[in-house]
Amino acid sequence: MLRRVPLASLVCPSAPFLAPRLLYTQTPLATLSAQHDVALARPQRCTYATKITKYRLRNSHDVSQSRKEGGKERQRGHSPHKKEYGFKQQRDSYIRKFAVRDELSSLFTQLWNACRDRKIDVIMDLYPTVVASNGLTGIQTLDIAKAFHEYIRINYSTNRKPPQALPFVEKLADDIRAGKLAPHTSAHMHILSIYKECKMFHQGRAFWQWLVDQDDNFVDQSVYGAAIELLAYEGETSLQQLEELYKDGLKRFPGTFAEYHLSPEAIVPDRTQPTSITGLPIHLLQGILTARILSRDWRRAYLALDTALRLYPTQTPARFFDIFVHERHVSEGYTVFLMACRSGVVLRPYRLTTLMTKLQAYLTTCPSLQQRIQILRGMANAIYAYVESGGTLEGPHIGSFVHTFGKLISWNDHGGKNSEDEVKLRNMITTQAHEIMSILIQAGMPLVPQLFIALIALAGRLGVPELLKVTLQDIENAQMDIGPIGRRGILISAASLDDKELLENCWMGIVTQGELEGAKSSHAYWVTLAKACNTARHQEFFNQQVERLQHTISVDTMRESSLQLHNPLVRDAKRAEQAILMDPAEFHQEIQLLQEQVKNIAAVIMSGIPLDLLANPFYMSLFPEKRTLGAVEDLRAVYDELTTDPHQPAPSPLSEDSAMQVPLSPTSIPLDELRFRNWVNIMELMNEAKTTELEFQRQLDIAIANKQPLEHISKSKLENEAPARAYTRDELRRRIKSLRADSESASHRKGISINQPPNVTPPKSVLRYHVTDNGGPPVSSTSLLHRPLGNPKRGTDTSGMSPTLRNHVSLESYHSSPVPAAQRNTYQSLDSSTPSSATRSPIQELEEVANNNSNNNNKGVTHPYENL
Repeated sequence: MLRRVPLASLVCPSAPFLAPRLLYTQTPLATLSAQHDVALARPQRCTYATKITKYRLRNSHDVSQSRKEGGKERQRGHSPHKKEYGFKQQRDSYIRKFAVRDELSSLFTQLWNACRDRKIDVIMDLYPTVVASNGLTGIQTLDIAKAFHEYIRINYSTNRKPPQALPFVEKLADDIRAGKLAPHTSAHMHILSIYKECKMFHQGRAFWQWLVDQDDNFVDQSVYGAAIELLAYEGETSLQQLEELYKDGLKRFPGTFAEYHLSPEAIVPDRTQPTSITGLPIHLLQGILTARILSRDWRRAYLALDTALRLYPTQTPARFFDIFVHERHVSEGYTVFLMACRSGVVLRPYRLTTLMTKLQAYLTTCPSLQQRIQILRGMANAIYAYVESGGTLEGPHIGSFVHTFGKLISWNDHGGKNSEDEVKLRNMITTQAHEIMSILIQAGMPLVPQLFIALIALAGRLGVPELLKVTLQDIENAQMDIGPIGRRGILISAASLDDKELLENCWMGIVTQGELEGAKSSHAYWVTLAKACNTARHQEFFNQQVERLQHTISVDTMRESSLQLHNPLVRDAKRAEQAILMDPAEFHQEIQLLQEQVKNIAAVIMSGIPLDLLANPFYMSLFPEKRTLGAVEDLRAVYDELTTDPHQPAPSPLSEDSAMQVPLSPTSIPLDELRFRNWVNIMELMNEAKTTELEFQRQLDIAIANKQPLEHISKSKLENEAPARAYTRDELRRRIKSLRADSESASHRKGISINQPPNVTPPKSVLRYHVTDNGGPPVSSTSLLHRPLGNPKRGTDTSGMSPTLRNHVSLESYHSSPVPAAQRNTYQSLDSSTPSSATRSPIQELEEVANNNSNNNNKGVTHPYENL
C-alpha cells in the first residue's frame, strides 16, 4: 500500500509552503470586466492567496509586529471610513476627467465641422481652446490648414485683396515652429501654398528655411514641391538653383528608385497596366514643372508632363494641366486641357472659364472669318470634352460661348452700309445663337442669367431688335432676375438699337426697384446710363433723371458720367479691322458642323452619361490640320523604339478566356492606347513650342530694341501658313530625338511668361546663401555648389574637401559641335557652310537670329517651323 503524500509536496517538494500561491487560479476576463465598475468604488476582495492570517506568518514575532503596525496606522488616522472617503475622491476624479474629455471631444467635433464647411470665424474662435488642451493631432492640423487654404484661394482670387485670415495663418506657422501644433507634412504644404497665392514670399521663404532643417515628420516630397513653386513664383531664385533643390528632394526621399522613374527616358514595365510603384514623388515633379514653365524652359516642362502621364495616365494631378493652360500659348494650353479631359481628369470649372476667355480674346486677333469660326467650333469642342470627362457645364461657360458669336463679324448700324453677304452672315449667326440656347435648355440645362445676358449683348452688337424683344420675352416667361449686369446690358443694347422707349422703360424699372440706393451700384448705373444716352443721342433724358434723383449720385459719379455723356462718339472704331468674310454657303457648312457639336453636348447633359468617344470623338488641336507630325504607323514605330526595352521580354497579352479585363480609363480608352496618344500630343506640342518660343524671342528683342512694352508688338501670323508636309519615319525619328534632347530650352531672360509678359526686363536672381554640400560655412558660389534656401550650417571644417565631378550633356551622332563664343557674330548664321548669297525664307532667318541671340546651335533641326 502506497504511503499517503501531501499534495503540496507533490507540487513543490523542496518548498511546500509556496503551494497556495502556485495553486491559485486567475479570474476569467469576463468576470473582471463585469466587476470593473464595482472595483472603482471599493477595494478588491481578499482571496485565499492574498489574505493575511496568522497561519501564514512563520512565527509569533511577525504576528506581534503586524499588530503594532496596525495600531500605529489607527493612531495616524487611517480608519476604514477615511479609506472609503479616499476611494470616493478617486471616483470623483475619474468622473471629472471624463467630463473634461467629453467637453474637449465636443470642441473637436465642432472644429472638424467648421473645417469641413470652411467656417473660418468658428475655427479662429475655437483654436485657442483646442491648442491649449494639447490634444490636437497632425490630422487636425491638416484640416485647419486645408480649410484656410480653400478659403483664401476663393476669396483672394475673387477680391485680389489680402483676406483678414492671413494673420491667423502666420500664427499657425509660429505654433508649428514652437511645437504647440503637431506636425503634418500636408499641412505644411498647404501653408506654403497660401504664402505663394497671397504673394507673401518673404514669410514663405522663412518658413521653408526652418522646415528644411527638420526631420521627416515635418518635410516630405510634397513640401519640397510646394517650396519650389513658392520660390519659382517669387522670381528671386534661378531655375538652376531650383533644379538643385529638386535633386536634393529626390535624394532625401528616394522612394522606389524615384530618380529613375521620374527621368524622361524611364520605361514602364507594362504599358497596358496601371503603375503599381509606390512612393513616387509626383508632387515634387509638379513643383519643378511649374518652375520650368515660369522660366520658359518649355522642353523640360513638357518632358515632365510626359513623365507624369506615362506613370499615371488617368491619375495625374490637375495642377499639371492647369499651369499649361494659364502660362503657355493659347493653342498649347488648349491641347493640354483636352488631354486632361481625355484622361478622365476633371478640372475645376474656373479653368474652363479661363480657357474660354483666352479663346475669345484670341479670336479677335484672327484676320479671317474662316479662322474665327474654327475657334468658335474649338470652344464648342472644349465644352464637349469637359462634360465628357465628368465636368458640369455652368453659366459662365455657355455665356462666354454665346457671347463669342457677336465677335465673328463687325456690324455698322449707324448710317453705314452693309453688304448683302454681311446681312446673310449676320442672320445666320443670330439665328444659330438663339437655337443653341434653346437646344441646351430643352436638354435640361438649368436656366442661368448668363444665357440671356449674352443674347442681349449679341442683339445690340449685331443690330437685331427682334432678337432683343424675343430674349426679353423669354426672361419674362422664365420669371428670372438677370441681375444688375443684365439690366445695364439692356440699357446699352437699347441705345445701340436707338430704342429710346426701351431705354427709358428699363431705367424706370431700375429706379422703381430701388437699385440706386447703394453707392457702388448707383455709380455703375449712372455711368452706364450716360453712355447709353450718348449713344442714342438722348442726353436730355439723362439731365432729367439727374435733377429728379440728385440724392443718389455723388460728385465723383457725376464727374465721370458727364465725361461719358459729352464724349464724342467713335462709332465702330474697329470697322477697319473687319474680318475677311467667307462665302455664306461655306459659312453655313461650318454652322452645320457646329450644330453637331452642340447636339453632342446636349446629349451628355440630357442623359448624364458620357458618350462613346470612339463613335463621337473630340479633336485635340485648335487647328488640327496643321499639327500632325507624321503617319500614325511611323509615330507608333518610333514610340515603341523609345518606350520599350529590347533586352526585356514583352508582357504577354491577356487571352480571351482570361478572367482579368484590360484596364480602361474613365473615358473607356485602354491604358496603352492612352499612353501612346498622350506621347504623340506632347511631341506635337514640343514641336509647336519651339516655333512659339522663337517667335516670342524675336518679338522680345524688337521690344527691347525699340524700348516698347511687349504687348504692343503685333502678334505672329504663323497660323496662316499652309500645313507643312509630314515627316518620313527616319526624319520623324531624328526630329523627335532632337526635341527630347536635354539641351537648354529656357530663354536667357528669366521670369517672362509667353502668355502674360509683365515687363520687358525681368528681375535679377538673388542668391541668398552659398554653402557647401557637407554643411560647411558660406563660400563663393563660383567654386562650390549652391544649396538654395536651407539655413547655412556652420562649424564644419572644409579644408579637407575633395573636388567634385559635375554632370554634363553628352553629344549624340546627330548633334553639331558647338562654335566657340569668340568666333560667333551677333547676327550671322552659326552654320559657316551656308553661303551668304543663298536664298533663305524669312522663317529660316528668324530661327538663325534667335539661335545667335541665345548662343545655341540647333543646326541638327531640319524643320523648325513646320506643323504649328
